[in-house]
Amino acid sequence: MDQFDKTQIFQEQLGVTDSILHEIVTDNFALRFAARQRDMELHLSAIPYTSGTFPTPEKLLELFARFSITGSVDKLALKNFCEKVSQGEIVEGVIIVRGKPPEHGDDQEQLFHVKAKLVEPPPSGQYDEQKDYHALNLFENVSKNKLIAELLPDTEGISGKTILGVYTPALPGHKLTKSLRAGANVFTDKTGTKFYAQIDGMVIYDRRKEIIEVSDVYTIKGNVDYTTGDIDFIGAVEVMGDVTDTYNIKANKWITVHNHVGNCNLNSGGDMTLHGVDAGGDAILSCKGTLKAKYLHGSQVECEGNIYISTEAVNCKLHSEKAIMAKHGAIIGGEAVALKGFEVQTLGTDAQVKTHIISGISYQMQEAITALRQEVSVFKEQIDSISKKLDPFVTNPRNLLSLNNDGREKVKEMAKEFKDIVALNDDKTHELKQLSKESLHGANPMISVVKCIEPEVIITIGTSIQKFQERTVGQRSFIENSLHGGLRPIPYYPIDKSARDIEHAIVQEIKKKKESTSE
Repeated sequence: MDQFDKTQIFQEQLGVTDSILHEIVTDNFALRFAARQRDMELHLSAIPYTSGTFPTPEKLLELFARFSITGSVDKLALKNFCEKVSQGEIVEGVIIVRGKPPEHGDDQEQLFHVKAKLVEPPPSGQYDEQKDYHALNLFENVSKNKLIAELLPDTEGISGKTILGVYTPALPGHKLTKSLRAGANVFTDKTGTKFYAQIDGMVIYDRRKEIIEVSDVYTIKGNVDYTTGDIDFIGAVEVMGDVTDTYNIKANKWITVHNHVGNCNLNSGGDMTLHGVDAGGDAILSCKGTLKAKYLHGSQVECEGNIYISTEAVNCKLHSEKAIMAKHGAIIGGEAVALKGFEVQTLGTDAQVKTHIISGISYQMQEAITALRQEVSVFKEQIDSISKKLDPFVTNPRNLLSLNNDGREKVKEMAKEFKDIVALNDDKTHELKQLSKESLHGANPMISVVKCIEPEVIITIGTSIQKFQERTVGQRSFIENSLHGGLRPIPYYPIDKSARDIEHAIVQEIKKKKESTSE
């Protein structure tokens, strides 16, 4: 069979295509070099006519160089190919060399460095009782000048190279059809690709308009519940709906809730304005500004500013470093402490619920004062107990002579203990006096009642305490009687008047009357 016939048989067996680069036909074998995948792959095919006469991988590599075939050679595939053909096997279409395809450039994209709140958030789905929804973290607090987002540029890509050494053009990345824009309280760098917060707050992202802004007010259009989780925000929080049981809000600025507040914790670094709280004693309200509420039920309140109540506070623990004002409302049950006094329409209820009103003391120091008083009380009990035991030996030292050595030693130890406890008592008593004095700084110890005081109301002003057994009707104010102790009822005064000035004027008037009668 001549060379022409072998070539013809070779082509009939393997077929003829446009991608054939070279064909080698000898007495021992036929070998085809074919390009595929737009000249990115070299496929080898071979038919052996005799065994053990096919070229080695090294010989084929020399042929690649002669035919200017370049690229990444799969040496294992080449080795296997040569071995199979040498063993008399027909091998067709094995990929031996790969070119370098062009690389696609990076698409332009926007990168957020913080978790943004979406203008149109996805639906929250159905409530699952087994899931804890408190730590949803739907957004991230950002501080002023923080990098919040940036536009990453598209790149040109990298050109490729075929197995024939022909360069192929790079595939450039795609640009965004609509790129990110700066909204309120956001500024960019000179390139316009980096976005920074102009204020402390939260990042809000409008995907439809591709606008980001920073707001220091977090407005919840519905309720604070399983759809929002607990809220811890660097700015202010406004809730258009309810704050449901167990879900808490902490805001560095003010908090406003337009509807109901349940058993939860609210903590504001500024003012707090509430429609009302209805809790079973588990609601805790901490406010560093002014607190205003239509009603408070079963709430614990610590407020550094004034507390304003429109209708009633029932079974609450109210603590204010300024005044508590309920000129058209009532305080019923619980305890209320105010440094700068009270103006209230009604104290207590005709149901005779115990209500304790304390005016003219700092609630922040009250616990420390109470603890010191308890310590002093214990010391006094110990002093009285030891004093009774030592009294026979103090009144008559000869009684010591009737004791043996152990007895006399015990008396000495008792005397030393007595001396130590007296010293401790003196220190704690002095500390108590100093703290009590400090707690009165800025105080206005006065309670002004517009309408009435019901039975079981206890009023404490300074060191004076009075429990009301009967209903007391009429406008009046109460201050401490500095001459005889107890409460001094006086005509009604608003609490912007100084209780001490009023008491001083009354005392001076009493002195003048005494002087005039003595003459």
